[in-house]
Amino acid sequence: MRFPNALPILIVVSTILFSVTIDSMLQPVIAQDSVPLIENTHPNWSPNGDKIAFSSSIDGNYEIYVYNLRTLQLSQISRHPADDFYPVWSPGGRLIAYYSTREDTDDVEDQVFANTVISGNFGHKNAGRDSDLPSWAPNGRSIIFHEKDLYSYNIHITNKYGRHEQKITDNLFNELYPEYSPDGRKIVFTSDQTGYKEIFVMNKDGSNRIQLTHNESMNLRPTWSPDGKHILFTSNKAGNFDIYIMDADGQNLRQLTYHPQYDLGPVWSPDGTAIAFVSDRAGNFDIYSMKVDGSDIKQLTHDPSRDFYPSWAPDARHIAFTSSREGSTIDIFIMREDGTHIRKITGRMTAGLN
Repeated sequence: MRFPNALPILIVVSTILFSVTIDSMLQPVIAQDSVPLIENTHPNWSPNGDKIAFSSSIDGNYEIYVYNLRTLQLSQISRHPADDFYPVWSPGGRLIAYYSTREDTDDVEDQVFANTVISGNFGHKNAGRDSDLPSWAPNGRSIIFHEKDLYSYNIHITNKYGRHEQKITDNLFNELYPEYSPDGRKIVFTSDQTGYKEIFVMNKDGSNRIQLTHNESMNLRPTWSPDGKHILFTSNKAGNFDIYIMDADGQNLRQLTYHPQYDLGPVWSPDGTAIAFVSDRAGNFDIYSMKVDGSDIKQLTHDPSRDFYPSWAPDARHIAFTSSREGSTIDIFIMREDGTHIRKITGRMTAGLN
């Protein structure tokens, strides 16, 4: 499986969503040197900041791994011939939910995990940020995600163990990129209900659906600010993809970036004071940061390869990201929030958090 060279390209895959108990499923493995064609991607920090979950093809197909930054131990979470990707930690740090291309057969549960969630079509891999991550409720009791039904994508919910799946939306148009609000009461998402990809918000049960954007363009991957007062998203309303912000009710829309190249995948810092994003404004995709008003844009990575998937540490002092800078492999790196002290954590797995 190859990742797209151009960010807007979408790849649809058939998947299952899994939820795994970390304490019972962590199995130490021996870290190996990088070999050609290995891809380590989709980094996601644990809530306490001492571990990073990611997807790796080190064994030929994508599996979920966890790297402990304190003990420098690598542990394999999933073991299956299918591809597993987009891991995301539960708020309490005891569970990881992720997508898998394994088929929904009756024996999957017995062969692999105790908590099989669903089958269906998920996906839209992109090189900006993990917009296709399942979204955990703040209390850790449920997970929302988009799934392709017979004709369109809709938003589904399941409990933390992948049981009692229900549809939140059931429409013939597409509903994508759902994310719980920080208080768990609302869900923001993208819908093409109007014929354009606009951003909507609704109650967690699907009621009180409100359209927030009305600009007849592609408004993608909305994400809440940590305090729930603002929504960040990417839009091509000005002709190319830039980053925008608006109040949680859709008011006070502001454009944060102004550049003829792509500015994509904005991610809030946990303290809500900064935004990391991906841009090819320097000729290739690098990681940038800016203040929440769009000022003080800084290029954090400076490499002729592709740097993407930024993921903030909980203390907002470090950023993990994916990079193809070593040529024969795609690896996970971590750096300080100012772009200094970049070190690789995959490959030999010897980099700690300093």
